[in-house]
Amino acid sequence: MDGTEHRALVDLALQIHDGDVAKAAKACRRMADWWEHWWEAFAESAEGPHQDRAAAWRAAAEHLAKVGAR
Repeated sequence: MDGTEHRALVDLALQIHDGDVAKAAKACRRMADWWEHWWEAFAESAEGPHQDRAAAWRAAAEHLAKVGAR
């Protein structure tokens, strides 16, 4: 993951939550949890096109948490 994806997810979450950093971070954490659960429950192999999706959402949540802490 090069960082571009998580920055796009940060922007998306902030747009959806009208700039509310706390709500956006919470949404990103929920999406990361969902992708992790989906991957564990439905993936047939350890590799695939979506394996880094949870990590991107988690990185977005961490970024937002840092912004919110300022």
